[in-house]
Amino acid sequence: MPAVPLSHRWPARLLLGVLAALVFAVQAPSEIRSGADSRWTVFVAWSLLSDHDPYLDEFTPQLARQQFLSVERIDDHFVSGYPIAISVLALPFVALLDPLVGTLLPLPARLLAERGDPLLVKAWTIESLIASAWVALATVFVTLAACQRTTFPLALLTGQTFAFGTTAWSTASRGLWGHAPALLALAVAVWLVLQAPARPALLGWVGLPLGLALAVRPQTWPIALALSGYVALGYRRQLPWLLGALALPLLPVLAYHYWLYGRPFSPYSSPGQLLTASDPLLALTGLLVSPSRGLVIYSPILLVALVGAAARWRAGQFGRLEAALALSVGLTLLMLASFTNWWGGHSFGPRLLTDLLPLLMVFLADGFEAIRRGGGGWRLLAGTAIAGLLLVSVAIHAIGANTYAVNLWNSQPVNVDHDPARLWSLRDAQLLRYRPWIP
Repeated sequence: MPAVPLSHRWPARLLLGVLAALVFAVQAPSEIRSGADSRWTVFVAWSLLSDHDPYLDEFTPQLARQQFLSVERIDDHFVSGYPIAISVLALPFVALLDPLVGTLLPLPARLLAERGDPLLVKAWTIESLIASAWVALATVFVTLAACQRTTFPLALLTGQTFAFGTTAWSTASRGLWGHAPALLALAVAVWLVLQAPARPALLGWVGLPLGLALAVRPQTWPIALALSGYVALGYRRQLPWLLGALALPLLPVLAYHYWLYGRPFSPYSSPGQLLTASDPLLALTGLLVSPSRGLVIYSPILLVALVGAAARWRAGQFGRLEAALALSVGLTLLMLASFTNWWGGHSFGPRLLTDLLPLLMVFLADGFEAIRRGGGGWRLLAGTAIAGLLLVSVAIHAIGANTYAVNLWNSQPVNVDHDPARLWSLRDAQLLRYRPWIP
């Protein structure tokens, strides 16, 4: 933590531990459980632990209750189409939590009443606990990365913003989508990259978290490409080490896909989604400002990241690293805008942009630092605006993580995947489904 004086490191570490505990304590008991694409992740882990194979045949009753959603049938076996790497990473956590959930940790009564299957509810509860723990760890590394750009108190504020004012709470912590492990991996990668000027040798290790991010969420390839390009241009000696480390988690995943599907990608992560959008410009606009999916609408605090990027540019400090981070954001936006399903299906807010958060937090920390260095009157005005934007952002994602009505918006009155025009409705925006007087 270079921004923290040596004499203050132990208090700083204690505060980081408190922050992680706070994030987990708030996120883990939140009401919403995803139960969506990731619904079989814990079941695959159970199968790996008990039968040492990825097949879901022993869970046929649960598969049938979920109408075999997100399941493939291969060689007379039922197989999850979701990335196997997530289940593998979750194995030790599943083994630890399996005897506790449902005994010492009660299952959510509402979810039990709705689903009627204790095993399904237990699996989804384990999902949210693991995902919340991973987001809490990601918050620590986001804070450590922010320490490279601003003071420790403002770095803590950056970490809290990440954890509570973004889809890190309302999406990533709600289940074992690829977002939670990808956030943790990318937060580590960004933390390592930011130390490159002082410790270039660390860049060789960046490949490992980038490879893990690709293994759990292949859609992070623009970030891996841009950061690898940064290393190739400025630290060529580290590039072979980075590429070798990147291959370590990827090669087993590719081998598994070839063994199971005869191709390098799982059905869930097929590159066939690319270049399928009928109107990429409309999709790009929607990703940013759609009433029901726009990043700026759901996390207005991220506008401060633009202030940070602009401040760096004006100060002549927008170098190769900042360019690589900005390129990662730009390429990811272009990739997602090329998807037919750019809104991310049934989700809350800008789910598909969740993977960009560790990168955006760097510029957010820059924005906080620029305001801290400003004049008295400007600093007071800007600080008041930041407080307002942060409160709004936190309130929005608290609603998304705890309110069923806003999540049911995706299917009521019409499935949003069948009528994407609903994404632009101001009168029926997803957030407007929140009624605090209705449980």
